Amino acid sequence: MGDDGDGVPRAYLNYLLFDEDYVLIDQGFAQVSRAAEVAVQGRSTQANSSPAQASHQMLELEVAAEQSGYLYTYLSNESNWDVNVYFDEFTVAQQSYIVQVNDYYPFGLTHQQPIAGQLKNKYLYNGKELQDELGLGWYDYGARMYQPDLGRWHVVDPMSDKMFMISPYSYSFNNPILYQDKDSALPIIPLIVKAGANGAADMMLQVAMNYYFDDKVTSLNEAFNQVNWWQVGRSSAEGLIPWRTPGGRLGRAAGTAVGDVLVNAANQGANYSQEQALQDFAVGFIGDLAGGGIGELTGKYGARAVARGLGRLGLDAKKIDNLTGILDWNFSSSDPLVGDLANSIDNQFGKGTVSDVGEGFETATSSGDLDIVTEKFNIEVKSGRKIKLTQSQKNKAYSASQGKGYILYNPRANKASVQQAAKKGITVVRNMDELSNIIGN
Repeated sequence: MGDDGDGVPRAYLNYLLFDEDYVLIDQGFAQVSRAAEVAVQGRSTQANSSPAQASHQMLELEVAAEQSGYLYTYLSNESNWDVNVYFDEFTVAQQSYIVQVNDYYPFGLTHQQPIAGQLKNKYLYNGKELQDELGLGWYDYGARMYQPDLGRWHVVDPMSDKMFMISPYSYSFNNPILYQDKDSALPIIPLIVKAGANGAADMMLQVAMNYYFDDKVTSLNEAFNQVNWWQVGRSSAEGLIPWRTPGGRLGRAAGTAVGDVLVNAANQGANYSQEQALQDFAVGFIGDLAGGGIGELTGKYGARAVARGLGRLGLDAKKIDNLTGILDWNFSSSDPLVGDLANSIDNQFGKGTVSDVGEGFETATSSGDLDIVTEKFNIEVKSGRKIKLTQSQKNKAYSASQGKGYILYNPRANKASVQQAAKKGITVVRNMDELSNIIGN
């Protein structure tokens, strides 16, 4: 038995070493020697001797990697005749040593001399690749380059329209300890996950209450800055107790709402803005309290503040009135002239005189919007000096079909316009007194 005349099988332990671009930079092997065969023959000379009865030859290779790359190891039997070679307990061991140590200020600037091993690692702060060509010292976040010594991006945030309350060049809302910006497109709040469900619910609740119900808070950033983190920590700790629900009714509603936010965030990904997340949380929170828990909210913040916050969330005036007892038609109308006039009518003739604002209609021959609706009159509100009566005539015809009167309110209409409208059967009033004389009769 032999191979190439020496009787030794061509069986090997092999390795191939590549650089980061898969270019081969080194290779080697260790061949099985006659030592294994001798061991077998020393135990048994029978042809059917089991390899398990033989001693083993130890094959070892040592490879020094002087740069980053890839190591491939494999076993092979390249003998040119039928011979069995058995390998067992194949392992790859790596010598343990420090590759690199870096210490950072919160915004990513190093404050101590880095400790580096022989292999250079460029993926440093937040796992981002350092661009050190020409001594720039920038980090590549994908969408933008980040300069840690300034704590600023060099170009506008591609999602700045979703975070209009802060500078589009700022990094992590100027608070990298609280926020994490993984791809430079939208900061996320890792504390939502780290604080657990109860801590996240408490945090979102505080931010929502600050943002929507506190008149002194004008931005989302201010709302976060006023969070009581001790309270958040307490809620997180209480959440570890199975039978403890932090915050009572408010806490349960907040916990349900933050679950909705996490689901939406998972589905929408980077397109899910913090503004939208906060709005979704607040809507879910209020919806859960609508069955009777609003009283706790109004008791803490005041009914009018809660009503204003619900208006900012997009709830209509009638629903807000049902929840808080505060009726303000500006919550249902984007035109303050309409909202203020509807409020004046209710103030003068009693709450409930106005039944709706911005009510649309559609018939077989026409369609339109009625700005203010009462039991006996439909009121259209305009502010231009020139009055176009085409739509007004359609609105009047629709009102007549309902058995109601029709009034056109225009505080800027001149006398000639009023007379012209009267010739076409359209009643025009220019102030609350004139309107009251008609509604009150």
